[in-house]
Parts: sequence; structure tokens; C-alpha cells
Amino acid sequence: MATDGALTANAETAQEIAPALLRFQKYVPEAATKVSALVSELYAISAALLELKTASSEPRNYRNRNLIDEDKYIVLRSLEYTFKDVNHFLRDLESRIYRSYHEAYMVVWIKIDTHFRNESNNSLLVRLGYYKHFLNDLTPIVLGRRPSPNIDVLFERIDRLLSVQDDRLAQDLENLALGSTLNLHEPVMIIQLTPHSTSCTFMGTGLALFYCTLLSLKSQDKANPMTLLDDHVLPGESAPFSAVIIDDNFPHVLQILKDTDSGGMRLQASVFRGPMKRAPVWTAFINYRIASRAWVRKVETKKVHIGDLQRYIFSPDYTPEFGPSGEHELCFLKPRRKDPLLIVR
Repeated sequence: MATDGALTANAETAQEIAPALLRFQKYVPEAATKVSALVSELYAISAALLELKTASSEPRNYRNRNLIDEDKYIVLRSLEYTFKDVNHFLRDLESRIYRSYHEAYMVVWIKIDTHFRNESNNSLLVRLGYYKHFLNDLTPIVLGRRPSPNIDVLFERIDRLLSVQDDRLAQDLENLALGSTLNLHEPVMIIQLTPHSTSCTFMGTGLALFYCTLLSLKSQDKANPMTLLDDHVLPGESAPFSAVIIDDNFPHVLQILKDTDSGGMRLQASVFRGPMKRAPVWTAFINYRIASRAWVRKVETKKVHIGDLQRYIFSPDYTPEFGPSGEHELCFLKPRRKDPLLIVR
């Protein structure tokens, strides 16, 4: 799930935010004590993240570190949201015009305090304390020791917070998508969600789905054509494989997209040519079965069958291709020398 790189990146972010917050002491003296406490917690979080990275990188701890995959995912994901929010408010100091430094820092301080209290019914300081104590409980597990008895309570609090943060992001993206200028006389693309969520390690599953939805909506936007959307994959994703497939009698570009932080992967089929070029047709998250050769089978030089694939479909007119036994079928435009889905194993 979360990699050592994610631990280091968040530790560095905490160290960058700390001195930026420290400047509030000069211009908001009444908050000096709280600012000092925030800075102290940020440095403590940074130290806890680096300590966890060191413990996780020891070969003798490899088995134990797998025990905290879910915990590490939850805390890092929530921590990233929180750091992005803080940095967003800090940028207000430079992007807005204030009458004085005192006014600027006072206004931003109030915004920071109000935002975090509204989001989770407690202050940023309390939230950072949850992160610090939870991270400090993860390292003992990796080292084969018992964590504190409060770890389950901390997990529940951070997990609930992450749900709130995910919902807020989803709402922001939905609002952005609905703000697009659409031709209301044409059918609007929707996601066809299956009843069971796919099991995968891709960080930001909801973000990927909403981003694909946004691209689909933009492909119908007459005022802002699709060619203006250069970022047709999420930041942090790479494409180790790309090929043209014949999908529902149309040429589509099939990509394997890999998240550089989590290592999670997804398939995405997009329109190959025309005014809707790059518009997502469907995406599917690749779960643990990628490690099994039974998951995907090459049946012809241009055709592979996939036994278990949960597609999220963005086009109401799209019909998936299936093999004779119900397997998902991918037909490539050109012959493949080897199974393309084995490339990234």
C-alpha cells in the first residue's frame, strides 16, 4: 500500500509547514502558545514518520510491516488531505491583498481554525495529536512489540475523519463537473457502479472515478472541447503499457495506469480519435489477482480473456465484450507477442 516514499514525503511536508506556521507568532501574538504547540506536533509527526520508515525498511521486520498496511494507508491519506488544506490557507497570505501583515495572518489564522473545527469538530492541534500518537503506535507493531491500548480508538477517529475528507473531495469534484457547460439535449454520461466494490490497493480510488467522470463530462462540453484537457491521467500516475483495442466495435486506447506512491494499478479504455479523443470509456482497478496467471489468459495473438474484472463504465452506449464462458475479452488491434497484462507484474 503506502510506500517508504510516501512516509518520507509526508515527513518533509510536515517540516516545511512548521516554520511557515511559526511566523504566525509574530503577527498573531495571542495565538503564540497554540502556534508553538502546532509546530511541536508537526516536528513530532515528521520524526514518527521517519522512525516508521526506518523500522519498515529493516529486512527482519518485513513480515510485521505487512500487518499495518491498512493503518498506514488510512493515516497517510488523511494526513495528506490535512497538509494540503493547511498549505491552501498559507497560500492565501501571498495570493490575497491585505492592509497589513497583522491583518493577513489574523484572517488566515481564523480561517485555519474555523475550517478544521467545522470539518471534524476539533482543532488542528487535536487532529495532529491523533496522527502523532497513532504513528507512534505503528512502529512498535513493526518491531514486534505491543502498541498502546488506545490504538483502536485512534484508528476509528482517523478512519472517520478520512471518510469526511473523501466525501468533501468527491463533492468538490462533483460540483466542478456540474459546473461544466453541457448540451442538455444530449445524454449525459454516468458511472454504472457495481454493487460490490473492487478489492485493490490503489490510493485514491474515489478520486480516479470522479476524475474520469469529469473528463467524460468535459468531452461533451461544447464551449471547452476535450483538446484543452491535457491532464488525462491523474497526477502521480504513470502508463507502463498502452495499446489500441477494438472495444464494442470501436477503437479505444487501453492503458495500464500505475500509481507511483501506492503501486496500485488500474486499466483505462479511452476514445482513440475524434472530438471525444481521450474521454474515458471505462476503468477497472486491478486487485491482487494480477499475481496469478489464471487471472488473465491469452487465447489468440490479438485476444486475451480476463476472469475477474470490475469495470466502471462512463458511457451509456458502451457494451463490454465477453468470451464464451463469460470472461472479459480484450481484442488488440495488433498481435501481441506476450500477455500485455503480465508486463507490470
